[in-house]
Amino acid sequence: MCGPITNAGLIVKEGFGFEDGLFTGYNEESRSYDQVELGLRARRAGLRQGRRHLAQHPRCVINLLRKHVDRYTPEMVSRICGTPQDKLPGRSAS
Repeated sequence: MCGPITNAGLIVKEGFGFEDGLFTGYNEESRSYDQVELGLRARRAGLRQGRRHLAQHPRCVINLLRKHVDRYTPEMVSRICGTPQDKLPGRSAS
């Protein structure tokens, strides 16, 4: 039986970007991403160079994801979903 599969340890090609709420390679007609344009390298950085290297590579999927979600402040999340900030997970009422 296979374990969980993730692309978190893959390196995204140079030039990959995020603009106007969409990542590079989005096709409006099919409403999907072109996997070739996304450019995930087949080698897993963590397997060849160790987990420490994985965490340091700026184009590693997990690091790009962290950068993407960092912009979601409690204020923004509350505004988008309508949930009061003190009801968000990890937040307590003052």
